Amino acid sequence: MNKAAAFRLLQRSLFRGEISSQPTALAAPPPLLHRRHYTFPWRAEEAPGTTQRRLFHGTIKQSGRPPALAQAALLHRRHHTTPWRGEVSAPPQGRLPRNSIKHYFSASARWVSYIWWLCKVAAAAACVNVMYSVVYHTYLVRVPYTSDTPYFRLETVPYTNRTHYVIRSPLDDREYGESCFSMFKRNYPSTFLSPLHPDSVRVNLITAQLLPAVQRGLDIKKRHAIESKKQGRSCGSQQPQVTHLDGLDWEVFVMKNDGHAGAVSWSNGKISVFTGLLNRLETDAEIAAILAHEIAHLVARHWSEAIIYKKWCPYPLKVYFVRRMEIEADRMGMLMMAAAGFDPRIVPVAVEKLVGNDIYHPSGKKRAQLLSRAKVMDEALELYREVMSAKAPEIHSATGA
Repeated sequence: MNKAAAFRLLQRSLFRGEISSQPTALAAPPPLLHRRHYTFPWRAEEAPGTTQRRLFHGTIKQSGRPPALAQAALLHRRHHTTPWRGEVSAPPQGRLPRNSIKHYFSASARWVSYIWWLCKVAAAAACVNVMYSVVYHTYLVRVPYTSDTPYFRLETVPYTNRTHYVIRSPLDDREYGESCFSMFKRNYPSTFLSPLHPDSVRVNLITAQLLPAVQRGLDIKKRHAIESKKQGRSCGSQQPQVTHLDGLDWEVFVMKNDGHAGAVSWSNGKISVFTGLLNRLETDAEIAAILAHEIAHLVARHWSEAIIYKKWCPYPLKVYFVRRMEIEADRMGMLMMAAAGFDPRIVPVAVEKLVGNDIYHPSGKKRAQLLSRAKVMDEALELYREVMSAKAPEIHSATGA
């Protein structure tokens, strides 16, 4: 039996006298409903007949009816958004209807307040992170990042022509790198292999082939820019020089650590290669790809640029900017490797063998995908072919062919 039929049966029983109108003849009435269930304001001091007439809106004109019967007829009243006119309908379940304007306003208000709360929490966390970074990198580190000499300059990165800020002079960079490397060498003295070890000799010979290619690649790119300008084609800005590398004491060390497949460079020209990297890479070209990446960090002066990110940026921004420098070093290293006469198509294969050691380095698969893009690879192959064509007469004359 639905509610409409039950309501009609209740009306007939009341008017026929089948149900007594005296409250004493009924069972214990249920508790009174809350005032929000009534169409008009309900006041407790009113007479029972007046209250029931308000409830039924003139549908039933009988006074002195027990409140329990009125409540039984109006149990579904709370689900209605318009005044009840006597009809009985199935109550909607759950929240307000989706097409209700009130629903959309209430939902949007909740989401706006929630998003605003998240923004305040993120801003507070960023402020705390920045203050901690400033205090840590200024007062707590054993080797401070900044120097006493004021230096803040806008420079252009070689090969990529990206503009960046550096806050340390090349001389201060070398002094800072020397301090860091000396401290690192004191902490791990037993891990450094002898300079006469075959692995040490091998990596130093590869580095000796890469270092002259830094300026050679810039000269070739500069010549291409001049030729493009003469032909009326658009070309990039003038290639920057690498005078900050003059007089730098380059040296590569091999460290005994089979569990770490990577390398690290310091701003004083020192590069450390771990034995785990040499065990994973097979050919000299693959090792040259990693060494060229480390050399690119020094060519681009990433050490001086990273101070800004580590000291003044919140952690998520710091991770983003440091990863961008790593990707830039990959591209620069591939161009320098091509200028040295190594096939640049080896670079994606080499970096894919690496595993990201921390959050600041993208995965090897991601780095390989970025280096395999047509625009990046074509630029490196053009440089490689030009270098190999220039070396061909020298090779023939040396072999007596």
